[in-house]
Amino acid sequence: MKTLFTALPVAALLGLGVMAQNADAAPEVYAFDKTHTEIRASWMHLGFSRQAVSFTRYDGELLLDFDTPSASTIDVTFDLIDGLYVGPNQERFIDHLNAADLFDTARCQTGRRRSDGR
Repeated sequence: MKTLFTALPVAALLGLGVMAQNADAAPEVYAFDKTHTEIRASWMHLGFSRQAVSFTRYDGELLLDFDTPSASTIDVTFDLIDGLYVGPNQERFIDHLNAADLFDTARCQTGRRRSDGR
């Protein structure tokens, strides 16, 4: 298993040459290099301010298909109890995110996002 930290910059630098060299290769599985990866979500709050959360505890992988990029997938599971960061002294906001009308962490301690090329 390779890490995303090494795979994505190399693919970006070499461009289509990487795809041509891997024309008949099987899809590659990449793990997240957590020291160089940040997963964030942000949204506009009532049109006045931008709110954001960083997911600090997560696991997942990228399945990169060089032959058919649209067949590539990413699958990430987030720890919603201890894996949220919104800034210092934001306990009230974290409690709000964990409430039943948002993440509902009393019922679901993890969240999962799986995405494909479609």
